[in-house]
Amino acid sequence: NIKQSSFIYDIDNNLITSIYGVENRINIPLSDIPLHVRNAFIAVEDIRFYNHRGFDIKRIFGSLIENIKQGRYAQGASTITQQVVRNGFLTQKKTINRKIQEIYLAYQLEKKYSKDQILQMYLNLIYFGKGAYGIEAASRLYFGKSAKDLTIAEGALLAGIPKNPSNYSPFINLSESLARKDLVI
Repeated sequence: NIKQSSFIYDIDNNLITSIYGVENRINIPLSDIPLHVRNAFIAVEDIRFYNHRGFDIKRIFGSLIENIKQGRYAQGASTITQQVVRNGFLTQKKTINRKIQEIYLAYQLEKKYSKDQILQMYLNLIYFGKGAYGIEAASRLYFGKSAKDLTIAEGALLAGIPKNPSNYSPFINLSESLARKDLVI
């Protein structure tokens, strides 16, 4: 039950304008998101998405080791399911307590919903910069078209943005955005 944009149409059903508050969001079903776009997000955000139960032990330990090596919080370990939990129910504050809650709730979410339902939640929830929340609003913002029409390169570019929208938005840093797109591909 997340905020969505509203649309105003004329008598001939032509779109006049959209209205939204802080969050420009247009929910769409997973079936309207091409498989190559879904796969781009899974590849860059959670490669073992279909194989874990909400959290990825291998990724958690790998991240912990890397963070200890660097002496700072350099790498996250959140799965797509954990990101749904954090963005939908918790704060962005990086604390051990929040991380434990996130893991527990992600496990519970995976017991209640299918992987495809969780992926749909994620793709409709995440932030892409410039007020765009969710893949449909991002697709319209960055490419002027619906997510169902995204090419492989466009889907990969969008998949690269959520990690750091202020750095990977093509409107802000085109070279970093394109480099991240190449990484996703």
